[in-house]
Amino acid sequence: MSELRKIITVDGLAASGKTTLAKQLADKLGFKHFNSGSIYRAFAYGYQKKFGDFNPQLALTYAQTCSLSLLPDSSIEIDGEILLHQNQDMLTSAKISDLTSQLSAIPEVRTTLYQVQRQAYLSENIVAEGRDQGTIVFPESLAKFFIIASAEVRAQRRKTQQPNLNENELTKELSERDKRDSLRTIAPTVPAHDAIIIENNTADPDSVVLKMESFVLSKLNSLK
Repeated sequence: MSELRKIITVDGLAASGKTTLAKQLADKLGFKHFNSGSIYRAFAYGYQKKFGDFNPQLALTYAQTCSLSLLPDSSIEIDGEILLHQNQDMLTSAKISDLTSQLSAIPEVRTTLYQVQRQAYLSENIVAEGRDQGTIVFPESLAKFFIIASAEVRAQRRKTQQPNLNENELTKELSERDKRDSLRTIAPTVPAHDAIIIENNTADPDSVVLKMESFVLSKLNSLK
């Protein structure tokens, strides 16, 4: 990590609320928020558009040939198509979510996308959010958090994104994805050894963010 660039990582399983916490923490610190999951989802979107359903061999081919970059305004360009903020509903669909989890379990796919992530906002301090930001992508980050929440709470949160699905279906989907993400052989979704575990079952994230901010500020002050 550059001496001038400060990186905070916020990892956790699906629908743990890490996006909300990471965004608010970034705002409080005056850092740039980087959602690494959007990179994987954009890759899955591009793959589905070109190849359709999941196929490991085609995924390897696509990892080697696709063009993917993060733009300064936080939009993502995949194979010449720019995905803007208004594409979020499409990128968080059940189909893309499941495909993203399948594709991200392939080592060659992750290796390709690590390069994109590490180039994110090189001139800015960032709060990097994802599954393995603190363990693999930015292991030397200044402060690391790992967000947890109950399956019931996470299913309720996902319900707001996918109102057409019932909570039993969502709980099953999350359980299957948790298993894939936490047990995969490459970069499993687990806390870094020096991560602060944050329980996020509350409906009010403000108090949680204040605790996170306090910890980060203490780390920043220790550098002075």
